[in-house]
Amino acid sequence: TDEPVFITKNGYSDMVVMSNQAYDKLIEQIHLYQLVAEAEQDVEEGNVFDGEEVLSEMRAKYGY
Repeated sequence: TDEPVFITKNGYSDMVVMSNQAYDKLIEQIHLYQLVAEAEQDVEEGNVFDGEEVLSEMRAKYGY
């Protein structure tokens, strides 16, 4: 299954074993959360562009 197996030692969680598929999915989620955090930081810092303005510039530049 995709569920991790928790191994305990003296009653405390010591190790987690999971399938490659579950690990890959976890890594993808972590990467997505990192991208969202970076985007939120950009918004807070004002590093944003007006979408309509950017699209208009691209259409003018590439003839769409």
